[in-house]
Amino acid sequence: MSGETNDRIDLQSLCEVLIEDYQTTYIVVPEQTLANQSPVLLFHVPATTQRLSDLREDIANQLEDVDGIRLGDHELPISLQHVMYSDVHAFRRVPLYVDAQPGMDDVSLGEGIEQARKVVASEIEPDPPRPESIELPTLVEELADAGAAAVELRNESLIELGLIDLRIPITPAKGYPVAGPYETVTFDGHTYDFRFECVLEGPGGYGQMRTPLYVDDSTAGLPATTLEEGVDNLEMVQSIAQQADSRREASERLREAMTQWTPRNR
Repeated sequence: MSGETNDRIDLQSLCEVLIEDYQTTYIVVPEQTLANQSPVLLFHVPATTQRLSDLREDIANQLEDVDGIRLGDHELPISLQHVMYSDVHAFRRVPLYVDAQPGMDDVSLGEGIEQARKVVASEIEPDPPRPESIELPTLVEELADAGAAAVELRNESLIELGLIDLRIPITPAKGYPVAGPYETVTFDGHTYDFRFECVLEGPGGYGQMRTPLYVDDSTAGLPATTLEEGVDNLEMVQSIAQQADSRREASERLREAMTQWTPRNR
């Protein structure tokens, strides 16, 4: 980075380093960090023969003298963060560069930089995150329509923490716009704090750790689970969580329920 030491670097030049020197295919900035004029660059580098830790170190060393960016008439602090493929999406993020990412439209670097400039210059106001809620069966149905192979409830989170935590095998770029807007979900008259994880691995099946709320009928090795069956499964886990006097009792009752449960369509 000769000529840029201890100085700001043009945002486009910084992105070009990531693209040309490290073959990154995804660079985005969370909307709110741009609106706050303290952008965080999230980037993804496809798998290479170089260890990820070494790759991160190489990038950090090459950019160690860069203490900020220039974007139009603005000079801003900047931080970089590498993300795994399971976190590649554009929900509430401004894409600077996207190349052949499943579920996402391609974005040229020029287009992305111009969009970021408009946000920083307040020509575009990002939508502020809003706490919203949704009925859980409705959310599961929307995820299934979006292409989720399954929607799995993490039992421990409901029993021990009283929150709904979903594991969703789906392309992240398709899953985040569906589940991302919600901070709580409602089921059977109860409102729960909500969190989720989009994963690229397949469904894990039925067991003490997870309960299927939906499994697509094309999933190999697992019986399909309809939304109606998933609601029944959730009612069972919810009842155990509410009626048990302790976490240990809840875990024991859940283990017993697992041994007795037989999928209707098996």
